Amino acid sequence: MSCICAQNYKPTIRFAVIADRTGGEQKGIFEQTLKLAQTLSPDFMISIGDVIEGYTTDVQYLNEMWDEFEGIKSQIKAPFYSVPGNHDCTNDIMVQEWLKRWGYMYKYMYVDGHLFWLLNTEENGDLSAEQIAYFEKSLENLPRDKWVYIFMHRPLWKENRANGYMKLKKVLKDRKNVVVFSGHEHYYLKNTVEV
Repeated sequence: MSCICAQNYKPTIRFAVIADRTGGEQKGIFEQTLKLAQTLSPDFMISIGDVIEGYTTDVQYLNEMWDEFEGIKSQIKAPFYSVPGNHDCTNDIMVQEWLKRWGYMYKYMYVDGHLFWLLNTEENGDLSAEQIAYFEKSLENLPRDKWVYIFMHRPLWKENRANGYMKLKKVLKDRKNVVVFSGHEHYYLKNTVEV
């Protein structure tokens, strides 16, 4: 998991960030993580993607993976959101199943006056102009002192996806209170960068 943190962070809400479940999963660890996160009484949880192993066009097998995940998720009380990861949405069949189960490919939400962005970094290898415009619109009436929390699967600033990251930087150029969480890399890394 990668995290870009702004300075002087003062939270007013409580949420849990859940890392990738795939790429060498050890059975039971994800379930244990969710149970431990639940003990913190978060307002909600957000996964940074790769909640199923995926990489299939077999609809029955895909549904079995999603049903297993839904069974695990049903044991927690907090609302649970996710961004799509490369294991979750690698082909059109998987994208359609994601949409059926989650109802969005990307979304934003306001919580306690702060803004949460759930990006789709699996969209044709970058962020589309439509996705950027969607998130940019969410900033129109947000006071400058409110926080913007961004969740993405792939760390756009580290991959060959600099175009998407540069678009995000441009949209957020007047914001000082921004925190970004990403996954995909399977190790913890904290960076402070200028947005």
